[in-house]
Parts: sequence; C-alpha cells; structure tokens
Amino acid sequence: MNFESARRIFGTNDGHLPRVALDWCADNWNAAGPAALAAFEAFTRDEEEGEEETSLALFGLYLAAQKRDTSWCAPLARAARTEGVLDELLDDGVTEDLSKLILATFDGSLATLRGVIDDPDADEFIRGGYMDAHAALALNGRIDADEAQAWHFDLFDRMKPRLGKFIWVAWAEIAILFDPDRALPLISKAYAENLIDETYDRFRGFEERARDNKRSPALAIADFLESNKPFDSAAEHLSHWYCFTQEYRDRLAKGETDAPPHHNAYDDVDMPVTNPWRNVGRNDPCPCGSGKKFKKCCIGTAP
Repeated sequence: MNFESARRIFGTNDGHLPRVALDWCADNWNAAGPAALAAFEAFTRDEEEGEEETSLALFGLYLAAQKRDTSWCAPLARAARTEGVLDELLDDGVTEDLSKLILATFDGSLATLRGVIDDPDADEFIRGGYMDAHAALALNGRIDADEAQAWHFDLFDRMKPRLGKFIWVAWAEIAILFDPDRALPLISKAYAENLIDETYDRFRGFEERARDNKRSPALAIADFLESNKPFDSAAEHLSHWYCFTQEYRDRLAKGETDAPPHHNAYDDVDMPVTNPWRNVGRNDPCPCGSGKKFKKCCIGTAP
C-alpha cells in the first residue's frame, strides 16, 4: 500500500468502506495529509478533478478529525462559508458530524469559528454546527466559558437574518443550556418576532427543556458534549454510513444508487392543511420513522 493506491481505492464507489486505505493514510498522515488537504481546498474552489480527488477530500476531512489536525481548521471554515460546498461533500454529515469535525480540527482561533456563525450568507445548518461546536468548546473548558456565554447571548440582538430560520432554534437550544432563566424571555421574544418558526419547535418544548436543564445541569451538559464528541477512528465512524452497508451494496447491484426514501406515516392519512409536526420537539424522534432525532432529520420540511 502506498498513497497512490490509497487514492485509487478512495475513488472506487463499490459500497465497501475503504478501511485499508483509511488505516494506511492514518498511519502515514505526514505523507497523506497535505495531499488530502490540497484536494479538499480544490474541492472548495470547485477545481477538483474527478471522483478520486472528491473522495480524497471527503475521507481526508474525516482522517484530519481523527488525527486532530488543526491545519484543517481555517480551510474547513472557508468551505463552510462557500455556498454548497459542505452540503455536496458531506450531505447528511452536515447535521450528523459537522460539529465533531470542527471540534477535532479547532486551532484556537475564535475569529475563524465565530466568523462562520456571524455570516448571514452561510447555510443555516452549517452555522448551527459551528454554534454547537462553539458551545462545546466553552462547556468542556477549551475556551473561556463566561466570555463565550456572553458572546452567545449578544448574538440575539445582532444575528441575521431576522426571520424564521433554523439558526435561531440552534441559538435557543444553546441559550437554555448556558442559562435557562436568561434564555426563556429571549426565546419568547424570538417567537413574538417570528425569529423562530413553530414548524421547527414549540415554545413549550423550550420551557420543558429549560426545567430539565435547571434540574440536572450536569446531565444536560454531559449529554450535549457526548452528542458533539469527536470520534477517534474515521474508519469506525464511517462504517455506520448507509453507503457502506450491505443494503446499499444490494441496491447498487440492482442499479439503484440512491438511498430509499423514508416513509412518512402522514402520507397515508387524509388531513386538513395544518402542520402535523407542530407538537414535535427538536429532540423528539422524527415522525418520518428514520430513528433519528427530529433536528437531525426532517426539521424544517413540510410532510
């Protein structure tokens, strides 16, 4: 095994996890890392040359997280602020993994991190991932917690856009984790100003979670940190992706390359034009039946 053979293996879309190539690159990161980073930056600039380079950018990012390579921090932030890049590269990984990738590669630059959160043109779910990472850094002691909390609450008066977007739900979730008593009046105001759309979550849900957080603050913080904890093995983490399962390989053999759509129980019911997800909280199981939390799946979509 050498780097060129690993690159070729990464570009083979046969439904099998390229574990050997991942392990070789992890063991030889001094050789593989710079080439993977170059491929990632080329992908950000829309200059990638084929499936091998795109796959190298993707697997390289996960390997950089495994290796805790902070040289990827600024390039990842540039990609986050470039329209469509991380959505195309990571797909569901934006909501599932982005905060973990950010935390694993963070180089200590709060300006880089906060620049993405403050960017009104960046994707709202990507901004939410950076917001989660910022909170995790504060809660695990990697940055000053008091300063980070003050910065987060200051966002309320200046964050844009001033309309119902997911980023406001993400802000509210972290606010009630930092300081439930201070957060709830602001969240109520956010609903009054239509900054939070009830499609995303209901105010009662925030009140319930605020009570839970006050009752067991250590548990709430521990749960949050666990859900955003960086992984130690890219290969092990990626092995759970659908595209590396036997079901996917079977579909691939039949010429079906897309994941099967989630069946929505509401599709079988005649009902008036209302929002059937009105009472589904962001952390509740998604009604589509995927097994994921609502915030990790169909949040913000109309059934």
